[in-house]
Amino acid sequence: MTIMKEGLMNAIKGRIEHPQDLLKSLAGSLANEVHLKGKKSVILGISGGADSALAAHIAVRATGDNIAAHLFHFIDKNDSVEAASRAAALGAAYASTVVTYESKDLQPILDQYNGMLDENEKMDNAAINRCRRILLEQEAHTHDGIIINTKTLTDWLLGWFTIGGDDGHYPLLKFLLKTEVYKLLEEAKAYETEKGKDNITPVLSECLLAIPANSVGINEYDAMEGLQVPVVDHNLCVILAARESSCDLLLHSHKDGPVSRTVKQAKFVREANPFDYNLFRKTFFDA
Repeated sequence: MTIMKEGLMNAIKGRIEHPQDLLKSLAGSLANEVHLKGKKSVILGISGGADSALAAHIAVRATGDNIAAHLFHFIDKNDSVEAASRAAALGAAYASTVVTYESKDLQPILDQYNGMLDENEKMDNAAINRCRRILLEQEAHTHDGIIINTKTLTDWLLGWFTIGGDDGHYPLLKFLLKTEVYKLLEEAKAYETEKGKDNITPVLSECLLAIPANSVGINEYDAMEGLQVPVVDHNLCVILAARESSCDLLLHSHKDGPVSRTVKQAKFVREANPFDYNLFRKTFFDA
């Protein structure tokens, strides 16, 4: 298993041979999407983590040619001080004539929502994420923009999603594994340094070191894909192998086992063209 894991890790880590070219391509694709939809701006909710930091970097590089970027951080009492500080620093660092940053306090809205619930109901992250999405939609309407989806391929393969929290109109990072996000963020730092934007580089460094949020009980999220020593070696290898090997063979090997749904999810993502997230969610979570 260890040999298998190491081989998979090396294959994944070597997948992006020219990260700067990929960053440029992602920014160009985003700009083309904005123009294709006849919009004027990019809307992004930032959390202070690696995914939103990379998305912010790409969004800013897509500005110009009548495209603006609007970054928002939605604050609630569940936010850690560190995460809020990183998000604010990220937004402030990128704010310019073509990029705006604004923090918004979700708590009054959440308090009102909570007051409407029955005693047996509890306000959870789903409520917070729905509020975030509603506010992002409002900003998209105000600024005639498209909302960036910051989910990665790793998120999808693990079945991690939030209702409206990270959803958006344009899935910018959907083909990137978490390790690749970190690799591209390192390249983003190098790009900003080369451009003489020394105020941005340390902020990206902080976001790069941020521990990913624990969602749906995946405590090992920050240990995935070889970034640290994974606790879930078996599941991890199946997830990664499903991208490179025969999903049907893996399903046969792990039928009726605890990882069968994970392999089916990987098979769905791999074979979907184009990938339909709503159908993915309905197939594996809403049934």
